[in-house]
Amino acid sequence: MPPYDLAQLPVLSLPSPWRQFTAGHYLDEFAELHFKDILVRQWLTRSIPAAGAGCAFSRRALETIAAVSDNQVFNVDSLTEDYELGLKLGRHGLRSVFVKARIRGEWVGTWEHFPARLRQAVRQKSRWVIGITLQGWKGWAGTAISGPATRSSATARASSPIPR
Repeated sequence: MPPYDLAQLPVLSLPSPWRQFTAGHYLDEFAELHFKDILVRQWLTRSIPAAGAGCAFSRRALETIAAVSDNQVFNVDSLTEDYELGLKLGRHGLRSVFVKARIRGEWVGTWEHFPARLRQAVRQKSRWVIGITLQGWKGWAGTAISGPATRSSATARASSPIPR
């Protein structure tokens, strides 16, 4: 496997009763994000956001970000510091990969319980919305679509719906 600076495993749901609709919604959402959206982002930009659980960083990645951020690898003022760090790695041309693998028919990933109660889900998703869209907006400046200068970033920029 070629060297990568960020490896992200999918976040998968531990079994929950069928009547826990909130957990089921999370399961559907993460399946869509981790097995479709992130793969497309990786292909277009060669960069993906980190999803906290189930990600690993190279020493080079941590040293690169520390060198440009006064040794503050994770932004303590961010509600989604993991997501932001993944995008920073892409801006610095570091490589990331979404690991999509099975062993004996089982997906390799981080298995966890998703929120079972609506109140828990609203609280978690509110934090993500504020962190990713509002706090992260300035930092994106097109990087979520264009990524580092690669053959595919030119295509992504040309077709981007975001005005430049």
